[in-house]
Amino acid sequence: MSPDPADDEVRRSVREQLAEGRLFWASGGSTVRRGTGRPCTVCGKPIANDSVEREIRGPGDRFALTHEDCYRIWREESRRLQSP
Repeated sequence: MSPDPADDEVRRSVREQLAEGRLFWASGGSTVRRGTGRPCTVCGKPIANDSVEREIRGPGDRFALTHEDCYRIWREESRRLQSP
């Protein structure tokens, strides 16, 4: 099965945002709920009411809202980039 081109685009975006400090490392706790229509911190698209929304706590008072798939990619890239 080949990777989804949309996943590749999100993965590139996550790497850029981590490098520029716009995203923090996805390693903290999160809260899961029904989507609220607010934009995803990772991809910028609204998180629909029929979707899962994750609220991820970051350093200080920072937080992010993401789609489940965007969170998975963000977490994978955070782990990969932090590994020695």
